Amino acid sequence: MLNKLPDSIVHHILFFLHIKDHSRLSCVSRRCRDLCISTPYVVLSNMNYTLTEISRRLRFNNFVDRFMSRRNWHGTKLHTFILRWGFELLHTDEAYRVDTWLSHAVNSGVQRIQLELSGTERFPLPQFILSCKSMNFLSVKTNSILKLPSTSSAGRGINTTLQILVLDYIQIEDDFFGEWLSQFESLKKLNLTRISRIKSMSIHNSSIDVLAIKDCDDLVDISIFAEKLRKLHILWHPHNLSSSVGSLKILAPNLEDFRWGGHVVDYYCIEDFSSKLSLITALRLSDQLYESSTKYYLHKILCSMQRAKFLTLRDEFVEVLFKYGCLPYSFDNLEYLTIVRMSSFEDKIPAVSSLLRETINLKWLLLLNDMKVPSKKLSFKLEYWESQNLMFINQLKGIVMEVSNRGSDVELMKYLLKNTKELERAIIVYTVTTNLITELRKYKKPTTELVRYPKSSKFVRQLRNIHSDI
Repeated sequence: MLNKLPDSIVHHILFFLHIKDHSRLSCVSRRCRDLCISTPYVVLSNMNYTLTEISRRLRFNNFVDRFMSRRNWHGTKLHTFILRWGFELLHTDEAYRVDTWLSHAVNSGVQRIQLELSGTERFPLPQFILSCKSMNFLSVKTNSILKLPSTSSAGRGINTTLQILVLDYIQIEDDFFGEWLSQFESLKKLNLTRISRIKSMSIHNSSIDVLAIKDCDDLVDISIFAEKLRKLHILWHPHNLSSSVGSLKILAPNLEDFRWGGHVVDYYCIEDFSSKLSLITALRLSDQLYESSTKYYLHKILCSMQRAKFLTLRDEFVEVLFKYGCLPYSFDNLEYLTIVRMSSFEDKIPAVSSLLRETINLKWLLLLNDMKVPSKKLSFKLEYWESQNLMFINQLKGIVMEVSNRGSDVELMKYLLKNTKELERAIIVYTVTTNLITELRKYKKPTTELVRYPKSSKFVRQLRNIHSDI
């Protein structure tokens, strides 16, 4: 059957097989051997070999040596090299072997390298990997200290064509980590997850387009200076705070997508963001945040939101803003507002209404639920919303709202259906009765289309995915 398939299809099949299956297949025939050697996707893993299986592990290592050497000798091109390797103290030569296999991969013109390593205290990242002219993707995941190669001289940056760098669950002991990252002149996407042992990081990079910093909670100070940065995702709960809060400094004049979740920190937006900015914020107060300075920090965060055209907030953060007297706040540029409800809507209505009062140019309003049990209380009726004098009511074009059976969110929907003059579409995400839908129809104008979606619909799942990253 293999003889009838194109090589590309066979190589795709081989990608899903363990390397030991490659060794068995290569013994079947010359064509099978050539197919195994010529595959552009190589996955090496010793995770199936325990410490007690010393002889099997040695035989496996020797086979990998021959396999990679033969590929190198034949000049076979390599697209993707994935190494999942657990080091053991009894096999002190394995670090040398791994370096040799990586060297063969580089000599084969590899484009993507993915390393998942365990069992070693320290892993020195070889300089020749970064110097590989063909490689554009590197991912390193290890529970050990990652020893970084030195940068080039004369401040000209690291001589690499790398475009995507992913570092996950690594320890960094070098103080110049941020400066090291700043040297990648061709880097487009940088993903840092669970980086530990460093307290501050300053990234100056004029090429990065996408940056994600998630769960790097040993960090206290983060500075980002990136002229071309369009997408920035930060999930950060700094826990090594002493007498002061952490700080976040950003200079990214072309930023269009900013998602920030975690704790409120001292925040510096050095230059105004683009008016096209889409901002998703899910912040809460840290135990170390002094109440006397909280309003000052929140006000600086609000200033960075002021020019946003698309804004997503969790109701918890809206409540914090309201509690510290930061609302109402003018959002003259805001056209699309999403509020994700994490708890009872009844408790947050004064804060939410205070936020809505100054969104004078709002065109779309979305209220989504991310709580297990929706509220069924009715504390704020239609008359309450009538008294709020919401400024956007004249030009609102669309509504998306998850409604409970008889809660105050239904009263808000009635108010919007009744009073908006330009409303084109009202979307109801429901687990509600037909009688309630019939009741809501009484309030809508003839020009308004009332659409219903169940919570399990594809539309609702896609909508949640857009706003669930933080």
